[in-house]
Amino acid sequence: TFSLVLLIEQNQEISFTFLTFHHSSAAVLFPDWAYKPAWSPGSRQVQLWHFLLELLGRGEGGAISWGGEWGEFIIRDPERLARLWGERKGKPHMNYDKLSRALRYYYNKHILHKTKGKRFTYKFNFSKLILVNYPGFPSSPHRSPISRFMFRK
Repeated sequence: TFSLVLLIEQNQEISFTFLTFHHSSAAVLFPDWAYKPAWSPGSRQVQLWHFLLELLGRGEGGAISWGGEWGEFIIRDPERLARLWGERKGKPHMNYDKLSRALRYYYNKHILHKTKGKRFTYKFNFSKLILVNYPGFPSSPHRSPISRFMFRK
């Protein structure tokens, strides 16, 4: 794994982690903030998308795992995932119906979408997540020049 740090013109630093898929030669960059714990002292609310990325980042393969395409993930055990989410939120009666309703909330925000024809399979829109969480982040290199790239092992 490599980390890529982008230093934007305004001296903002955004780190990315370079990861490879298990079943292909494709490699992707995931924002480092996506792998920080979804809960920390002082945080107001746990975001479901963040929780899912946390599970995916630490390899919680029994409940959820990365799929074959960039950003795609598969819910392997819906009830187990719902139970884990319920524990994190402090809601012991959480079930997959409630969790899937929360996932559908992200469709309109374009944070993720259901993969057609594949059961329990969804896909993150990482560019939208970056824009939502870092409004100053350039959506294209032509809009706001990136001053420097640095790679760290």
